[in-house]
Amino acid sequence: MTFIAALAFASVAVAQDAPAPATPEQVAAARTEADRIIAAAGAADLFTNITGNANPMVRHRGSGLICIFRNVPEIDRITIYPGGQRGDDVGCNTVDPANGAETTVYATRYVPLPSEEAVLADAVRAIKQRFPSARAYEGD
Repeated sequence: MTFIAALAFASVAVAQDAPAPATPEQVAAARTEADRIIAAAGAADLFTNITGNANPMVRHRGSGLICIFRNVPEIDRITIYPGGQRGDDVGCNTVDPANGAETTVYATRYVPLPSEEAVLADAVRAIKQRFPSARAYEGD
C-alpha cells in the first residue's frame, strides 16, 4: 500500500512542478522572435518557424534539425556556413539564461562522406574557433 500511495503523491508533485502553459501572447512573441532570427540570418528559404510555446523554435527544411532558442536575442542565431550547396552546413546558437551555458547544434551534409575521425576533428576545430580557451574534458 505504501508503494501505491507513493506513486499517487509522486504524480501530484510532478504535476505541480510542470511549468504553466504559455499564454497566447507569449506564443505570439516567441513566433515573432523566431521570425526575426530567421530573417537576421537570411534563412527564410532554409528554415521554417514551428514555434508553439514560449520558446522560439525553427526547423531546418533540409535535415529536419529543430532549433529551440531561449529568448536571448543577443545570442540566439542561425548560422549558414559557406562552402558546398547553400543550406548543407547550418547551425543554431542559444544560451541558457539561468546558467550561461551556450549550446550550438549543427546539421551538415558531407559529400563525400568523410571518416568519423575527420568529422570529430572538424567539430574540435569549430569548438576551438568559437571558444579559444576550451580544454578537453578528462573523465574519470
